[in-house]
Amino acid sequence: MAPHAADPSRGRAGRRADRTSRRASLWKALGLAGIASVVATGAVVARDARRRQQLTPDQVRGRLQERYAALEAERTPDSGGA
Repeated sequence: MAPHAADPSRGRAGRRADRTSRRASLWKALGLAGIASVVATGAVVARDARRRQQLTPDQVRGRLQERYAALEAERTPDSGGA
């Protein structure tokens, strides 16, 4: 016999309640995972902002110029052709 047959109160409604509670647990777990990801992203952004705030404007300018020079070197490795 099925488990719900022994207990008449656990008919179709009991199975539906089990399914609903599982679905609610799934949504709760997904919600908690979403909150955890938002918190983790905020921590990464805050850490990055602190690192950037420690640089002087001259250091930022120098880094940007280095990155630009590296990109230009990658883009035009052979400027003698064409």
